[in-house]
Amino acid sequence: MLLAPSQVRESRAYRRRTIWLACAMSLASSGCDACGRSGGVLARLLERNGSNVQRDFSEHREAWAAAEVGSEFSLGDGLRTDTSSTAMLSLRDGSKLQVRKNTTIRFLVEGADDREQAIDVLTGEAVLTASNAPLWLHTHVGLALISQGSRVVLTREGSALALTVEVGDAHFRDKSGRDIQLTIGERVLLDVGMAILRQPDAAGAGAAPPPGNAVVANVLHAGVRARERGAEWHELSRGEHPVAPGTGLRLPPGTEVVLVRGEDRARLSGSGEYVVGSGDSLLEAVRGDVKLSASAKDVEVRVPGGRIVARAKDGGTEAALKIGDGEGALDVSRGATGWAGVGGDRELNAGDSHHWSLPIAPPPERASDDDAPSYTNLEVRAGESFVLHAPQVPVAVGFDFSRACSGTGEIELAQPKRRASGEGHANLLLPAGPRSYTVRCLDPKGRGGRIVARGTVHVLADPGTRQLPLRAPSSAVDADGRSYSIYYENQLPEVRVRWPNAPAADAYKLNLDGTAMSVSSPEHVFESGSLRDGTHHLTFEAASRKSRTTTIDVRFDNTATTASLSSPSDRGFAAGDSVSIEGVALPAWNVSVRDGTIEKTGADRFQGRVVTSAEHPDVAVRLVHRRLGTHYYLRRASGSR
Repeated sequence: MLLAPSQVRESRAYRRRTIWLACAMSLASSGCDACGRSGGVLARLLERNGSNVQRDFSEHREAWAAAEVGSEFSLGDGLRTDTSSTAMLSLRDGSKLQVRKNTTIRFLVEGADDREQAIDVLTGEAVLTASNAPLWLHTHVGLALISQGSRVVLTREGSALALTVEVGDAHFRDKSGRDIQLTIGERVLLDVGMAILRQPDAAGAGAAPPPGNAVVANVLHAGVRARERGAEWHELSRGEHPVAPGTGLRLPPGTEVVLVRGEDRARLSGSGEYVVGSGDSLLEAVRGDVKLSASAKDVEVRVPGGRIVARAKDGGTEAALKIGDGEGALDVSRGATGWAGVGGDRELNAGDSHHWSLPIAPPPERASDDDAPSYTNLEVRAGESFVLHAPQVPVAVGFDFSRACSGTGEIELAQPKRRASGEGHANLLLPAGPRSYTVRCLDPKGRGGRIVARGTVHVLADPGTRQLPLRAPSSAVDADGRSYSIYYENQLPEVRVRWPNAPAADAYKLNLDGTAMSVSSPEHVFESGSLRDGTHHLTFEAASRKSRTTTIDVRFDNTATTASLSSPSDRGFAAGDSVSIEGVALPAWNVSVRDGTIEKTGADRFQGRVVTSAEHPDVAVRLVHRRLGTHYYLRRASGSR
């Protein structure tokens, strides 16, 4: 899967809704012959320009005939234009789809429900304009939410589908929990089994500020960590990163981050903890130091016990904020700042200060173990971090902490907060998504002590039958000063770099991480494996000119598919059966199964057998890579919960 937003700046905080990008579907060519016409009318032909606009039907694909104005299209039907024809379709929600020249589309996406527009562009290009309501677009590679009144261009590029925002914005969430928001001029390229490429705009000299309410975090020092909603904490490299509303930021001592929204700035200093805001609020300061600069619009910052608004009028405002141990302090050096909260509302001008006592935080919410399941679909050792692929979620997971606790232990899940306790073992019901857990040993009075084990678990609603990627992902990078993050699934990516608008020269020097090489053109291909995991810096030089330094961050997508199971099928066996296991695994992954045997039958294939029981009715195939982690592929027995 390749996600490539060009000139990505974090779009306006998306209004109200979050979606999942579910990238595990078959290519459009796999068909949907059984779909028939049960889906109802999805679109009507409003107008045609040219004499060769044609359509076919799901029951008789490729039997093309002239499409007349007023023709209706259902799931599985197609439409195509030639070099001199275009067409305009009205979708069932009032949105419009313009089919450009030399384009073939099909309303062919399995799994789309009544609220979604199921469209695949097989060749060419189509323009989708949302009506006065948000539009859910279901393509063969995922689900996107197009804001009301927005216009996007869908373009087929080989096996990939490109989406470019011309007006408004669009929103994605990929299968690993990363939020991707696109605004005008930004682009996402989706493909099954390929990498994720993100191109946040750089902050170099002369770089334009991010538009509207988009927020960019300029990380000035190493060690800064971020966490999007529902995801795990991860370290941010130096440079600029688009940040979504609700993203948490943790700054260790001696580090700084500058949040940029239009012409307004907030400089965050460690040790501190902050949350990126939405709407009028730029951020929430939990603790730490903040220097505010408001010039284009008022800047609102939420703090424990109140709300601060730095005024943009009359030349703007500069103010310093400190959230310390038990007290907050606000000092205004220029302009005017409003305070609302502890001690009443007041207006502060240049030279004024305000101090307030922070509210005493309530004790942490005690998670409930009332819903702890009495059964398990999978059992793991407490402290293990893993990715779980299951055809159905939630999944009941049993955690064994008998080695860590001699008596009763308690396991607690974050987001949502749940806990369960038991003698050496406890069960939790895990929903889809990434989350962390901790284990404590309890004393005889049921009180918890220090944490004795911790881990993370990422549950994916994945049947585990997806074809494994057969080739290395290919990503394109311009030496334009931006920071690129390339996520790969199996093989390290092939990276094509070029210097846009390079001067004419007989030879060029390409500098990678301080090592120079001579190349004959302002383009170069780093074959798969040439750029290892980690951060790389490159520039081109020629004719006394030098490109801007570009950063490439190569990362493994730890939620990527590592195996494909052909046997057993989910619910295809009963408790007590001897179950045959067959599948394909990526190289360097060790395969095993509890209470059974697995053997390799080729370079990538494996087979085995396991005897199930009433106590352990389900089958979980375990894959371990010494560097990339642990994955489980679950198959439930018939009648299993």
